[in-house]
Amino acid sequence: MVYDFEFEMARAQKLSEKRQYLDAIVVYSALIENAAHSYQVFNKRAHAYAMSGDWKKAIEDIDAAITLNPNEPAFCFSRARWLLQGQQFLESISDLNRLIELEKIHNDTYYLESAYFFRALAYRYLNSPIEVINDCANVSEDFSLYALNGVQSRKDLVSWANEVLSEG
Repeated sequence: MVYDFEFEMARAQKLSEKRQYLDAIVVYSALIENAAHSYQVFNKRAHAYAMSGDWKKAIEDIDAAITLNPNEPAFCFSRARWLLQGQQFLESISDLNRLIELEKIHNDTYYLESAYFFRALAYRYLNSPIEVINDCANVSEDFSLYALNGVQSRKDLVSWANEVLSEG
């Protein structure tokens, strides 16, 4: 019997779209075992792990995707967000620094602005108001994303930083 990689990828994607992440993980795992190691499969399985709440396995898989395709900004972005979610702030900042460097080449404003925003958020949790203000200078005023404990905005971060600095 011939293994149909494309069919199985589509099946796993449909399971993920239905929020059946554990079933999708099983299919992605079979794809990794039966087909050439593809950074795309590791990336997809990483997202399924993240959506199921297994940050450790999500990061392991995105690490594999990054090893196979080190210049893909989306992979650094995903890992940085998951590290941030796991309160690994310094590691997240390291990935966000890498993403900012990659975006100077790729020139994708969404990833660049998001990288500065998430790095500012990490600095906020590290209680570093100056870094928050510096990063927010690279983020549009109306920027907001769902991050950690709900929606976070540039305005929230700058307000926090200014409050901390005025107290100091």
